[in-house]
Amino acid sequence: MDVRIAPAGLLCTSDEAAAMLKCSRSTFNRLRQTPDFPRPFSLTDAFHAPNLWLTADLYAWAKARADAAKS
Repeated sequence: MDVRIAPAGLLCTSDEAAAMLKCSRSTFNRLRQTPDFPRPFSLTDAFHAPNLWLTADLYAWAKARADAAKS
């Protein structure tokens, strides 16, 4: 699968991910609960470290959903 990295960068926060998927924050939080949604990670062990996603994982997930909807 040919998935390109977003021009904005390799990593994104939940707000950036929601904007990238063109959905609201609440819709993004519902999507996060689905079993096939990419899992977030933190770069540090700090309590308040933000959850981050690889943009390539989000693009691949969105493409798989779009492909499934077409079939």
